[in-house]
Order: sequence, then C-alpha cells, then structure tokens
Amino acid sequence: MADAFTGFEVFLTRKVLVLGGTGMVGRMVHRVLSLSEGLAVRSTQRRETSDPFYLNAEDGKEGLRRVVAHQGPFDYTINCIGILMGEIDERDQRSVR
Repeated sequence: MADAFTGFEVFLTRKVLVLGGTGMVGRMVHRVLSLSEGLAVRSTQRRETSDPFYLNAEDGKEGLRRVVAHQGPFDYTINCIGILMGEIDERDQRSVR
C-alpha cells in the first residue's frame, strides 16, 4: 500500500513570539526568523497600547498572559526585551529593578 502523502510536501508552521520586537535585538531576531520557512513570527511592542501585541515589561506575567490569550498559543517565545544604558538612572529604583 502506498503512503497517503507520497508526492505531497507537508509543512508544519510553528508560531514564534518575539518579546521586544521593536527594539534593536528584537527587530533583527524577527527579521531573520521571518525569512525561515515554516515559522510564523509575531512580535510584541510597547508603543501603541491599542495593538493586540502591546506589551510593557512592567506589566509582568499578566501582560504576557493577555497577549498569549488573545494571539496564542505560541510554540516558541524569545525574550529580546532589554533596557538601554541611557535609560538607567541609578538614583531611581524603578529604572534598575
């Protein structure tokens, strides 16, 4: 008996979520992964609060849960959230926590 899939290519798309996708590292990670076949890449951002992929790191787990609940599930999550040295004020505890 012949294999039912003979002559057909089966593609499995994996969903990837890049946290911090508008930052320096996240933008490059998103760009490179988007070139790969079989990956559907989405990224969070913190500029537009009405965007379903809005995520402010200060929202913690609840913010991430909200994104995943509305847009997930994802097979992979890559954290590219970071802070630039110019944004750190050592006198302000909120900027170094």
